[in-house]
Amino acid sequence: MNSLAPLIESTAPDAPIAGRMMAWRDADPRFRVQWRALADLAGQANPFYEEWYLLPSLSAFDPAGKVRLFALFADAGTGQGRLVGLMPLVRTGRYGRWPIAHISNWLHPNIFLGEPLIAAGYEH
Repeated sequence: MNSLAPLIESTAPDAPIAGRMMAWRDADPRFRVQWRALADLAGQANPFYEEWYLLPSLSAFDPAGKVRLFALFADAGTGQGRLVGLMPLVRTGRYGRWPIAHISNWLHPNIFLGEPLIAAGYEH
């Protein structure tokens, strides 16, 4: 599976936006630099989804690698897109007591905020 295969694409008024799903283990050094920059520019801070916290959490609580990172890139048409959004997602087979498969943001017992990292100005 291509770790950065396009998932969705749309056009914002100022730049093309592309969303991609990737395995968290595929977060290479270039992506991690962008991730740290996104955390600094996020409209709503969430230290639990910053690189320094989330990658060790995933390593500890997702050894099978079922969690995927959903990443949004601005200026995606240039091939040098800037990371403007990030959220860890997981597919589960139950919703509470109901056997309903769904995708949700990934949390563990010591993550107290599930807000995605979104660069200021890209919230809507």
